This record gives sequence, C-alpha cells and structure tokens, in this order.
Amino acid sequence: ACGITAGDVCAVFFGYHLFVAGLYYQSQMEAHGVACIPIGPGEAERTVQICNDHGVTVIAGNPSFSLKLIEAGLAPPRVFFAGGEAFTGNPALYDAVQAAMPGTLLIDAYSLSEVLPTARTFPPAAGVHVFDELVHAEVIDPETGANVPDGERGELVLTHLVKQAQPLVRYRTGDLTIRETTEPV
Repeated sequence: ACGITAGDVCAVFFGYHLFVAGLYYQSQMEAHGVACIPIGPGEAERTVQICNDHGVTVIAGNPSFSLKLIEAGLAPPRVFFAGGEAFTGNPALYDAVQAAMPGTLLIDAYSLSEVLPTARTFPPAAGVHVFDELVHAEVIDPETGANVPDGERGELVLTHLVKQAQPLVRYRTGDLTIRETTEPV
C-alpha cells in the first residue's frame, strides 16, 4: 500500500521491550522481504551514521525523535511510519515533519501495546483508518459509557476480532477521537 518493496531498507526506532512496536515493524518488513535494522530509540549521531551508511529508505519511529535525526543529518526517507505520539492530530508536529522530510510519504500509525495494529492513514485519503478486519472500534461518551453518534467526539473503545491469545473486549483506550463511518468503495 505504501510502495515498499524487497529493495527497501527499513530502520526501526521504536523500542523492543514491553512496547512491542519495534518487533511488530521489523517482523512485518521482513515478511515482505525488506531488510530491517532494529535500532531502537536513542543515540542520534550513531543512528544517523548507520542509516546513511546502509541507504535506509523507510523509517518507523516517534515523530519527535525522527525530527532530531533529520536535524542530525539523517537523509529523508521515502516512507515514514510515525507512531507513539499524536501525529496527524498534532498539526504543529505534522507540519514540522513534513517540512523536514519533503517528498516523504508520511503514515500515521495508531496502535497501543494492548491492541496492535489498530489504524493507519492511507494518503491521499483523510483521517486514520481502523483495520476493521482486526478490531471493532466504538466511540463512547467517557462519562456515561454510551455510544456517541458518528461525528461526535468521544473515547475510543476497541474489541479484538481475531486475536486468540488474550483478546480484549471493549477496551477503553482513554484516547479521544471522532468516528466517521464510510461505505467501502
């Protein structure tokens, strides 16, 4: 969906501990034949050297850390998977990343340690799209727990549809969002 092929090289700046995003991105890239460098967070200068030496074309990590890497000399990637902090919902951060990575396909990757993967942006379409084949998403009034109509702000609640080990039912994320349902094309 993002034009990533077996010829790409991905660097993952997410952690590899209890927040499993690092392992998730690495396993997904490798499953598609993409070389993957499991760097993790921190050590900006060394990270820049490794990425530039190995021709990294795809990165996955926190937007604020990725901006620090660009400032330290990281060549802008072709594709950037942003996660771990508000991205498209934070216009100032999004605009800063977009300015620092001109021509880069920016993908907002919303997930939680408990529910991975959850949603992604798919430019040029607007908004973050829930992987509805994997999770059922509801938006509720945080005070009453009642579902709110599409277009109203509320708390995101997720239910696993296919997870076999420790599935969650009506997991309250604590994140506020607006749900807009569209019919498939």
